[in-house]
Amino acid sequence: MNYHNLEERLQEHFKNNPKRFKHSIGVSEFAVKLNEQFNFGLDSEKLRITGLLHDVAKIYDLETSLEMLSKYVTNDVLEYYKGYPNVIHAVLGAYLVKDLFGINDAEIFDAVYFHTTGKANMSKFTEVIYVADVVEYGRTYPDAEYYRCEVLKDFDNGLYEILRSIIEMLEKKNEPIERETFNAYNYYRKKVKGNEI
Repeated sequence: MNYHNLEERLQEHFKNNPKRFKHSIGVSEFAVKLNEQFNFGLDSEKLRITGLLHDVAKIYDLETSLEMLSKYVTNDVLEYYKGYPNVIHAVLGAYLVKDLFGINDAEIFDAVYFHTTGKANMSKFTEVIYVADVVEYGRTYPDAEYYRCEVLKDFDNGLYEILRSIIEMLEKKNEPIERETFNAYNYYRKKVKGNEI
């Protein structure tokens, strides 16, 4: 499937949520920008497609999402994700990319699955989608510009700073932190900071 056909289908998919479609375009474009700026050598077309598709499951409410996800995962996994409702769209989305759009690609699956939590030792492709989701130009949360600049200045350090801020935000809000986010934070802290405290 090429990018332009997919863009048309996604516009229809998000017809009741144009902001989500605009965000998806933003992630798509920022992922390509990161790839080009840092010469990562990733497939730009595939990055565009993944950026467009990463939030494909965000149109469903929690009950519908859980019902849909139950077709793909075991009951244990389903019960686990009930404790992390903000993550469900990413997990479900990874399966829907294949079922709704016929895209069977391991790299895209991984990037969509982990675009909300991150994980330890992500592939560069998954890292780029993860980062682009947080700092694409449409993001206007407090400090969005700061993290965008950090990423564009030093990709690895920017990724670490994003993970650190997400952990801090969730702790402040007293919200549960999914284990993959902890794993990602610990991994990238060690990668960037080494043995520094």
